[in-house]
Amino acid sequence: MGVRNEIAAAEQSTVARTQELAEVGRRLEEARQREAALREDIARSSQEVGAKTSELGQAEQRAQVAREAEATAQRDLANAKAEREQLTQSRGQLEQTITRLTADRGTVAGEVRAVEQQLQQAREAQAAAQREIATLQAEQDRLGQARAQLEQEITQLTASRDKLTSDVQEAGRKHATAQAQLATVTDDMAARNREFAELDGRVQAARRELAEVQGQLAAARAQLSGQPAAEAQSAPGQPGGEQTGTITPR
Repeated sequence: MGVRNEIAAAEQSTVARTQELAEVGRRLEEARQREAALREDIARSSQEVGAKTSELGQAEQRAQVAREAEATAQRDLANAKAEREQLTQSRGQLEQTITRLTADRGTVAGEVRAVEQQLQQAREAQAAAQREIATLQAEQDRLGQARAQLEQEITQLTASRDKLTSDVQEAGRKHATAQAQLATVTDDMAARNREFAELDGRVQAARRELAEVQGQLAAARAQLSGQPAAEAQSAPGQPGGEQTGTITPR
């Protein structure tokens, strides 16, 4: 009875260990699936970071071009203003010359006409300079707006890149956690397998012991019933090899 109880307990323990082993296998599969998902997230986030970094580089290049264009426009504007001041001074000088020559207009009519032509040319040059200044001012305003827009775009791209970098780091931490969980589950599964093998060996030993006890019990019953000893020994000995590991207690 003690052997049968031990076998029954061992079989129940084996069933429980088998269920635990199945549960560990299920947890291991879930950990592997989470690991695969995390790897896909890391790869996708890395691609997005690369794309955003490329966009940021292009935006910085455009901003540099805009800054250079703005600097060029400012230099042109300064030159145009200097030219306008020079023309204004020339106009003042010409007007003074006209005033001086008007007193002697009768004798210097030719010079007056020449001076008037120079004055007209100076006025036309001044008007052209003013138009150029207005154009350059408008170009400077446009470049200023483009520069502000590019700086805003750079700020947005920088924030997006920082966020994606943080997401990649978070995914890396999750991947490391999943790896640690996978290693723990693997070790747990190996321990369960060892326990299962040990329980199986105990069950096999108990079954062999039960087979021997049943053989002895059959021999004793044969002796009690008056059968020859040789027949009593041959009866249990014949199926003994076949019963090893196959007889289950009732």
